Amino acid sequence: MNRYWMACVFLSLAALPRGVRGADLCDILYNDKTPVDAGHGVDRNGKIKWKSLSAGSETTYDKPPYWMVSNVKSCGGLKQAVLGPEAFGVTCNGADCSVDNANVLRHFLPDAKKGDTVGFKETKSKVQIKHGWKAVAIQKDDWTAAVGENPS
Repeated sequence: MNRYWMACVFLSLAALPRGVRGADLCDILYNDKTPVDAGHGVDRNGKIKWKSLSAGSETTYDKPPYWMVSNVKSCGGLKQAVLGPEAFGVTCNGADCSVDNANVLRHFLPDAKKGDTVGFKETKSKVQIKHGWKAVAIQKDDWTAAVGENPS
């Protein structure tokens, strides 16, 4: 296939709506260190225009304290309260976890660098991340309320 046809195919796929291109990935909205909602956001001029997946409403949030991470979780899997390591910039292979996106993890552990080894544990009510001698626990009450589950 020559380059012209490959470019045509690529441009055709890029023109399709987000959900038609493949797995529709949701963004995660945070209020400081607390994950609060899943949906789709646009970050522009110090504000986040947010469309909530669960509520279906659009709201505008100020940066800071709000911030978001784009394309983190499959929108189809959000009926459960699991955030997963990707929501914090961490990648795990079994029990071995490392920093994949330091810009995200630095919101929680400022000294984290890409490639650093971290500990990651998630329960229904909180996420625990350990980096060296420092550890942080992130409560998930707002998150679990947004996706329709109550923490235990």
